[in-house]
Amino acid sequence: MARWLEDSDELRAEAFEIIVPWLVEEWTMVSVTAHVASDQPATRAAAERLGMSHQATMREFFARPGGVRADDLLYQAYGTMEASLDA
Repeated sequence: MARWLEDSDELRAEAFEIIVPWLVEEWTMVSVTAHVASDQPATRAAAERLGMSHQATMREFFARPGGVRADDLLYQAYGTMEASLDA
């Protein structure tokens, strides 16, 4: 999502709310992985609301203007193998 947009974090959070359940429930994905920057609180909150689990943190992964860096947080949502086999 374009970081220069004022509401990019909120837009990304809204997209998560639509895409993650769709991938798990409709496409019967066994696992959905998302990389979320630590300076995106709305996206992080959406991932946690969706029941995604925080799996890993890559420190200072994303470069930001002014020499600031943000961590990369890996979140995962899990579907079921049974649903995947039935598809």
